[in-house]
Amino acid sequence: MSIRITGLCMVVLSLTRTAFSADASSVADEQTVGLEEIVVTAQKRAQDIQTVGASITSLSGTDLADSRIRQPVDISSLTPGLSTLNMTADGNPAFAIRGVGLDDFNPNNSSGTAVYVDGIYQSAPGFLQGQLFDVSRVEVLKGPQGTLYGKNATGGAVSIVSNAPTDTPEGYFNVGYGRWQTLDVSGAISGPLGENFRGRFAATATEQGEGWQQDIDTGRRYGQTRQYATRAQLEFKPNDEFDSVLSVHFSRDLSTPSSYQADNVVVPGCPSCVTAWDTGTTSATAVKVGTMALYRDIKGDGGSLTTRLSLGFADLISIVGFDELDFRNSDNNNGIPAPIYDLYQHDFVRQAYEETRLVSTQPLLNVTDWILGTSYSWQKFHGQDASDQSTLFVGLFETPPDLTTRGLSVAQADYIQNPESFGLFLNTTTHLSESLRLILGGRYSHDRISVDGATTETGSADGGVLFQGIGSTVTALDTTHVTNSFSYRVGPEFDISPNLLYYANISTATKSGQFYLGPALDPAGWSYASPEKLTAFETGLKASLWDRRLFVNSSVYYYDYVNRQSGVLFISPATGLIAGALANVPKSRIDGIDLDVTARPFRSLTLKAGASYLDSRVTRTLTEVNGAPLVSSLPVGASLAQAPHFTGLLSGTYEHAVGDGLSALAHLDYRWVDAQKNTLADPMGEYGPFSTLNARFSLTSGTGWEVGIWGKNLANSNAITNAYSGFVGQTIYRMQPVSYGADVGYRF
Repeated sequence: MSIRITGLCMVVLSLTRTAFSADASSVADEQTVGLEEIVVTAQKRAQDIQTVGASITSLSGTDLADSRIRQPVDISSLTPGLSTLNMTADGNPAFAIRGVGLDDFNPNNSSGTAVYVDGIYQSAPGFLQGQLFDVSRVEVLKGPQGTLYGKNATGGAVSIVSNAPTDTPEGYFNVGYGRWQTLDVSGAISGPLGENFRGRFAATATEQGEGWQQDIDTGRRYGQTRQYATRAQLEFKPNDEFDSVLSVHFSRDLSTPSSYQADNVVVPGCPSCVTAWDTGTTSATAVKVGTMALYRDIKGDGGSLTTRLSLGFADLISIVGFDELDFRNSDNNNGIPAPIYDLYQHDFVRQAYEETRLVSTQPLLNVTDWILGTSYSWQKFHGQDASDQSTLFVGLFETPPDLTTRGLSVAQADYIQNPESFGLFLNTTTHLSESLRLILGGRYSHDRISVDGATTETGSADGGVLFQGIGSTVTALDTTHVTNSFSYRVGPEFDISPNLLYYANISTATKSGQFYLGPALDPAGWSYASPEKLTAFETGLKASLWDRRLFVNSSVYYYDYVNRQSGVLFISPATGLIAGALANVPKSRIDGIDLDVTARPFRSLTLKAGASYLDSRVTRTLTEVNGAPLVSSLPVGASLAQAPHFTGLLSGTYEHAVGDGLSALAHLDYRWVDAQKNTLADPMGEYGPFSTLNARFSLTSGTGWEVGIWGKNLANSNAITNAYSGFVGQTIYRMQPVSYGADVGYRF
């Protein structure tokens, strides 16, 4: 078999060389160079990405800058197989890799795709609403990462790594101005701070003069960004055996959120309601908010300490971090100028994370590299969220009814949630021969989650949500769940040739149990979803061809998915109204293929192409949650949420000297995403397909100056990028129209 595979590899190599061969005279002025080595720390140690037997996408800081990636939720635009979605307008970002993630808008829940920032696990979506700035790279690890990353990594992991302090003085600043009077400022300064110390300070700010949406009736503007963030790092390195980095950060978001739209509104017996509420246009900029105050006020701060000590046979690495977030936000949940499920969130979260690991520097018995470690995470989440549905009850309290009256019927959730997790892990790589390695790893996890709180009926009139009277309890929970689990990874890596790696593995991961704690409109709304477990079978090839001018990476996988945690809509037995909950899909399956190609035919041109195809389907039906029937039953064969069948990416970057010390750069990227679902068992929860085309052109001088122009969504698409069942129709969110601007920067 290995002879056949090697022969196939030689044929592919020969064809590749033929296809990409160029007349030497036509590129005589070009020095042909291979692609640079991409170093990743996906396996908790520095490695060339082409030598790691796993499906990984690595994005450099330059990649992010060329495509103007400004927030974590935008990383998916450069990563096939990764889906991201703001579960509320501009907020609560959800990440899903290969259809495994989170489809719950509540801020107390964490995704099945674990996200780390500088080694610190981000336990709540709110921590990922800030800006990406001064980033060295982003690594997206596809497939279960239960061994090394542990908690809530059933889909994979995303690791965001900031630029580190430098040995020599350096820095940069950038100023940009774009559509909707948007001013962007960012910069960093780094270098030595005396003997044994280095430091780095980075900051960014975005101030938008006007929102990109406008209310059809009132003329008010929405979708106005005002964000600020800073980060300071201090490194102490007295010798090669010891170093420590202290990092602190602060962020503030005072934006005005954008709004959803209401489409195909139907209100029996009230034709004037249809006229007043239906957006009535396909323009993404036109909305109807009415008198609701849309606001955002998010304050975040925290710090971490990362220490490395060389013990000779291994490096002892410790990472300790603490973060807190004060989150205030409102959301026009139905996209209409009347209070039907209008959402108001005021949440406070604190988290602590610690990981200690030993990373071998000398193989055990000269054949086995190993990593042994522990991790601990703790979180306190105080949720105070409210839902205003006064319009549904206004006829009971007012004559004649005023459909814009607010505060009559409010469901007020007030709870404290405390998740706590401990993990012990071991990962080994045993060199069975020069070309064959065996990967074996395991992790024991202990998870505890408790909640104490209630949803009560509040408002200014007696009647409330369940007609039990103001102050009545809709539902309450005071409970604790404890689970213990074991995850593993096992499989071979085989170097078919020095430039061709084959790998296969079986891996598992578990996502801890979660509570649905949004403002409840029915006792069945507050629920506990049991832990989910995923078992994956994956095999892949990584090829470095044409003198490292061409990387071709591919993988095929099959997932057996048990108890997937999914947001669902049900019919309240008490009122007949639509309500939300979190449920377990008993059994589902995902099959897929990933392909990534990077080519540099000559020094000036870099081309990238990526594609992901997946087929997700429910294999055991779900019809109810906590005894309440779903709005639409979930049949066998139904697709999972955030699992588009196909995503594709094409990009090209051309950089060339133009004389007098000047260099010109042109960058284009195009992404296409198939249709997908927001929420399961929702007949109106499908959106897409959609595509985006972005570009950037810049001119750089030899003295460090750079000027550029850019454009996003150049096709000015108004495609629907989110959708779900509203109370009076379909609630949708459309792609932001074409945006453009110019910037100037200086590096020293």
